Amino acid sequence: MKKPTLWQLARGGTCPGALLSGRMRGGWRPALLRRSAKTRASDMFSYLINRAALRSRLLRLKPIAAFRRRASAARRRAFRATTGISPAARTVSAGVKEKGVHLLPEVTPLLGPGASVIAGLIARGSAAWDWAPGRDLLESDDILVRNADVYALGLDAVLLDLAEDYLGEPCFYMGCSLKRERVSPSKGGTRQWHHDIEDDRLLRLIFYLNDVEEGGGPFQYIDVAASRLAGSRLAYRSGYVGDAAMRSAIRDDSWTSVRGGAGLMIAFDGTRVFHRVSPPVSADRFSLSITYSSRHPRQILRQVRLRPASRRRLLANLSDRERACLPGARWS
Repeated sequence: MKKPTLWQLARGGTCPGALLSGRMRGGWRPALLRRSAKTRASDMFSYLINRAALRSRLLRLKPIAAFRRRASAARRRAFRATTGISPAARTVSAGVKEKGVHLLPEVTPLLGPGASVIAGLIARGSAAWDWAPGRDLLESDDILVRNADVYALGLDAVLLDLAEDYLGEPCFYMGCSLKRERVSPSKGGTRQWHHDIEDDRLLRLIFYLNDVEEGGGPFQYIDVAASRLAGSRLAYRSGYVGDAAMRSAIRDDSWTSVRGGAGLMIAFDGTRVFHRVSPPVSADRFSLSITYSSRHPRQILRQVRLRPASRRRLLANLSDRERACLPGARWS
């Protein structure tokens, strides 16, 4: 039997050409005639998902990871900011560099006029948004269609300056999301401890859009030094870590819960600190997240990319710098 190609391994036996030409697992057959368009689209989507997983695993191999670190260091040495960073943004960047997390109770000194977008989100509340049944998350494309000003906040020059000062190289705007954390007993997904894996370094901003107290789903993190120790003891590479396992690696008095009023901003690098949403038990949490990576990320999630039509409309009103910060459009 002929040895499968990397493309076939990534799909689990089917390569992109096979989906179009008809060369499937069972041999040559007229796939385009026998398989529905929906099935072919599903196959291609599964292939892309598996390809992303394969890419993520490959990038964690020591030689490739070492190459990426050298390339990133070279980009940072060569990078020269084209604009001056504000004192407020420099303070936030320095805080994240030092501890992995920086808290800003009041965003007006940082955002200036852009703070009105956050104020508007707080005033309207989560009920003002059109949520699909059973969904508590709105991603970039949905937000751009419903309120372009919210999406555009991530392209504000002050925030781009902040991201590039922290990352030390030109950034990608990896989109925004609005999320309702509902009171529930669930402790799955991002309610468990984890690191982010989209890139070697990230800057993520979370804005509380309602008052958040203990029991209301506060953001929790473990500072850089303690996260490094816990990661070493757990031999952590990726994935989620439960409370019991984390307690076995680091005492829970190292866990910090961020309580604060509506408008508080949390800036952090999720690749360097363990973090999670503390499960809400007494009140829901409503928040906005904005994320930045380098322009050479490990992966770009599908929901980060805008649909082609949305992206074309947006590009018409952007500066050259803003255009360069947008990843390419999604395929479908």
